[in-house]
Amino acid sequence: MTDEQPLLSVVIPAYNASRTIGVTLRSVLNGPALAGGLEIIVVDDGSADSPALRTVLAEFPTVQLLTHSLNRGSCAARNTGIVASRGAFVIILDADDWFVPNWADRFKAIVGRLPDRANLCFSACRTPNGQSTVRAPDYEGWLDVAAYLRDRYVGEYLPMFRGDYVRAKPYVEIKSCGNVSYWGWIQDGPFYVVPDVLRIYDNSSAGSLTNTYLRRDRAVESMLCLEEELARFSPLFEIEFPTAIRRKQLRLAVYARLAGHPRAWHFFRRGASFRAPLETLGSLAMLIGGAPVTAILVKLSKQFGLVKRFG
Repeated sequence: MTDEQPLLSVVIPAYNASRTIGVTLRSVLNGPALAGGLEIIVVDDGSADSPALRTVLAEFPTVQLLTHSLNRGSCAARNTGIVASRGAFVIILDADDWFVPNWADRFKAIVGRLPDRANLCFSACRTPNGQSTVRAPDYEGWLDVAAYLRDRYVGEYLPMFRGDYVRAKPYVEIKSCGNVSYWGWIQDGPFYVVPDVLRIYDNSSAGSLTNTYLRRDRAVESMLCLEEELARFSPLFEIEFPTAIRRKQLRLAVYARLAGHPRAWHFFRRGASFRAPLETLGSLAMLIGGAPVTAILVKLSKQFGLVKRFG
C-alpha cells in the first residue's frame, strides 16, 4: 500500500456473506482500473462463516480484511471500514450487491459534477432485471430536510461520502439503523442525488431488507430505529412537517406488532389521525391482522406507490 491517498474507498460490511461476496468483489475489480486509485475494505462482522469468507478473499489479495470478534451490526461494521479508509470518497456497498460493469467511468462522471458543498451523494440503483429502485430515477439535484421528510425522492440508493467528512462523523451505531445517521448528516447540509446507476441491488437476496421486514428480529431493529429517530429529531419534524411524527408513530406501531411488543396499540393511539387517514386505516388493519395482512397491504401499497418499493 502506498502513502498516496486513493480517490475511492469501497467499504463492504460482511455478515455470513461468503456465498455472495465473491460476485461483489469481482464486480468492483473487473473492468478498467479506476484512475486515481481504489482501496477495498471488507469488514467481517462476527460471521459464523469466517473461515469460508477468508477462503473467498484469498482470491483477492488487494482487499483489506478487518474483523469483529462478535456481531455488532451493520452500522458498526461500516464504521470500522470507514475509520480505516483513506479515500477522498467512501462508498458503502452491501456484500450481496454488485457494481455495474462501467461503474468506474460513471463514478468519475459523478465526481466531476458533484457540488463542493455536498458531503453525501445518493446514486440511484436498479435491480438485476433493470427495474429502478427509486421513485424519481431521472432526478438530479439537492435533497433537503423538507424533501427528505416527505419521502420526495424515496428509494434504495447507493451512499457516497466525502471521505474526510464521514471519517469525522461516522454512522451512529444503532445495530442496522442508518436513518438516525442520515438525519444527523442532512442537518449539516442537503444531500445531492444523481440518476447515474453504479449499484445493482439484489432484491432477491434472502437477507435484503425488502425480503426480511416481516421477521421478528428485523422488526425489533426497525422499531428501535424509529424510536430513536423520534427521540432525537421530533423537534425538527415538528417544524418541517408535523404529520410525519404521526406517520412514524403508525409505522412504529406496525413494527411493534410484528416484533410482538406490548406497546403496539400505544404507538397506534399516538399516531392515529384524520390528517393521515390512509396510514391510520392501513396500520389498524395490520395491527389486527398481523404479519399475513401486513404482507398483503405492503405489497399493494408498493404497487400503487404509497410506500417505497425497495429497502
